Amino acid sequence: MSGDPTLRRARNMTWQNSQYEAIASHISLAESSVESRVDFFRNTPADELINKIPPAGHWSAAIDGTFVRYDITIGILSDPNDNRGKPDWCEQIFVGDAEHDATCLHARVMSLPPTELMKRLHGGLESTLSISQSEKVLTDYSLTPMYQNPRIQSAEPHSQFYDSVLELASDLRFHLPKVKLAEGFANRRLTGSGLAKKETKWTKCWRYEYHQSLQERQLTLRFKPNPILGSNFSNYAGHEQELAFLLQNFPALSSFSHSGHSPPHEIQEKTAEFGKNMAAVWIGFAHGEGIHSPGNRNQKEQTDDKVLVMGPNYEFKFVAKDEYNREYRKGRVEKLWEHIPWQRWFELGEKLQGC
Repeated sequence: MSGDPTLRRARNMTWQNSQYEAIASHISLAESSVESRVDFFRNTPADELINKIPPAGHWSAAIDGTFVRYDITIGILSDPNDNRGKPDWCEQIFVGDAEHDATCLHARVMSLPPTELMKRLHGGLESTLSISQSEKVLTDYSLTPMYQNPRIQSAEPHSQFYDSVLELASDLRFHLPKVKLAEGFANRRLTGSGLAKKETKWTKCWRYEYHQSLQERQLTLRFKPNPILGSNFSNYAGHEQELAFLLQNFPALSSFSHSGHSPPHEIQEKTAEFGKNMAAVWIGFAHGEGIHSPGNRNQKEQTDDKVLVMGPNYEFKFVAKDEYNREYRKGRVEKLWEHIPWQRWFELGEKLQGC
């Protein structure tokens, strides 16, 4: 359920060694010999070592040429003629993302001071895109005014600046890779040995888009419709909320605050029904029934070239892909990103995260 289209992307040994050296530097071993480092790690008590190393690190599989033989890139996944990363046993796939998925990048992106975030944006655009492409990105994400004033000193977490960066990071890190993966699987012809000589079989790929966020502020100023208890992102259609619905974690969804207040009964009912309907979609897929909107499980729906949109307003509906892009993503995929090589926007997403 969680992760990006490449799950947790494997990294080469140069990247792995850079992480190791960063840890060594943090615990004052940068100038130490290999023997001294080995001695330190072997002889330092575990509880003491835990307190010395950084509290968080980026852990990933290593491309060693044997167990992990190559890097599964977005380009490989998007090419229906490239079988790497697409085993023949995978005949059906259901993939999606959330409107505000960059809330997952809180530590890497959204919690940065505005000056640091603007510096990252500056550097990323200058090193990955042309001037005209950069200008188009800034315009489409309403970032031009802030970008023209790079010495921005303050911005509230929910200001236009952070909202725009949230959209940009969500698209770069999750939405665009998901779209490319769907392209590769949806047009892929299976060639397994189990197929008859004249039999042609194609991979079936469905997409979903999660958009259930705060849409009912007018109902009451006291309660938020879908808050996650203790979360900084209760007003966003993020992955945390998506999982709570899918796993039907209703206490987390229906509790408003640590004060013990409960939201109106109407919202509790909508929350419960939406979560059960989400679970029904996944259960139907797991049973080989394809993807159906809730209530139409026994009806044949024409879902090719459509995406299942979950929310807002607790609704489920199939929308044509081009219509979805226009109505929910402001047309950015077609107008902007389809004209930029995936390597460029992928690198921009990495640089925005500080990678």
